[in-house]
Amino acid sequence: RDPYKHNGKPVTMLPNSAFKACTAITSLIIPASITAWQNYLFADCTSLASIILPKGNYSITPEMFAGCASIRELVIPEGVTAIERFAFNGCTNLTKGFIPDSVTDMGNSAAYVVFFGSPNLIIHCNFGSYVQGYCKRRGIPYIYPETSSNKVTAITAQSTDEQYPSLLLKQIRILK
Repeated sequence: RDPYKHNGKPVTMLPNSAFKACTAITSLIIPASITAWQNYLFADCTSLASIILPKGNYSITPEMFAGCASIRELVIPEGVTAIERFAFNGCTNLTKGFIPDSVTDMGNSAAYVVFFGSPNLIIHCNFGSYVQGYCKRRGIPYIYPETSSNKVTAITAQSTDEQYPSLLLKQIRILK
């Protein structure tokens, strides 16, 4: 049985709140065949700890992962263009977010918040990127990756780094 088909037809869209508050979900992989999803998709899935999103030109919808308190690390794939309002609000254990240059919209109004309730979050982004500017405006800590091509491709942190002692990453590949 193909898990990406329903009644013999490919599943391409996930509707509003389809998995909202489903506490049994601990990890998920959204396949590239899913080309559209709506708001609150995985909101309040409190056991969800691992997410793999497909590459592609799309937006993370409003409150898509809001209240997913078990998520610790977030990797937004290349091609994502926007992270909409409250997408990751209440992700209280989120400590690392890797966001590529393709993200050029996270909202600019004072009421438009993406990561509210993630007090220990540090965003990894490229110098001069839209994301860096967003972090600066919002007071979200951010760091630049060590790269050879000025793209988020790898992060290296030294265990002796006084400013970010919890970052023990060693050449982790993020995007290709």
